[in-house]
Amino acid sequence: MRRILVTQGELVRSFPMEKWCKQMVHVRVPDAARFFRRVHEDYGAHFTLVLGDYVKKLQGVAGMLGMEVELI
Repeated sequence: MRRILVTQGELVRSFPMEKWCKQMVHVRVPDAARFFRRVHEDYGAHFTLVLGDYVKKLQGVAGMLGMEVELI
């Protein structure tokens, strides 16, 4: 893994899913169309959600690991 996609958003709701992932979340992000496009072009369809504002800390950790951060 050489890069990570990071965005900030507002958690709108979450709910359990029986047939898919164990938990589904709806998050409102600033540029949803761009985020969706970037995810499907280069990143895949599974995400990690972190509650709180950790963008700077994620950038710091990624930098220590030699990873590129794409911030949307």
